[in-house]
Amino acid sequence: MSFHIGKLILKHLEGMGMNKSEFARRIGVTPQNVYSIFRRKSISTDLLFRISRVLDYDFFQYYTSSRSSYMLAAEDGKMIVSAHDLESTIDGLRKECELLRQENHYLKQLNDLMRDRMNGKPETADEEEPRLRHAPKRKKKK
Repeated sequence: MSFHIGKLILKHLEGMGMNKSEFARRIGVTPQNVYSIFRRKSISTDLLFRISRVLDYDFFQYYTSSRSSYMLAAEDGKMIVSAHDLESTIDGLRKECELLRQENHYLKQLNDLMRDRMNGKPETADEEEPRLRHAPKRKKKK
């Protein structure tokens, strides 16, 4: 491994602006032990998990070959899901959301068209059937 976990933790802690005494209290160690953590090249998984939760950052990603393949654990420790699976789910939800946006847009257009008809607005003479506003008009044959 070509990284120093203690230095990474210290850098992230400083970036958050949390003081070392508060950090020590939150991870359940003495302030003196915090300084020893910053000097460590390796760390126990239990301590790293507590640090990750307190700093809201996944330090375990540095121990995997691919950042997108690390495992995420729920707070209760029961659910384990790969980041790749989460990314696939998110992509699917984004596509579904876009389809729902389009459907909503079309339904609004249909609603407007129906409201116009109910209010007595006549169709134009060159339209043979109702169309959505975005649909291209047919060219007249000569």
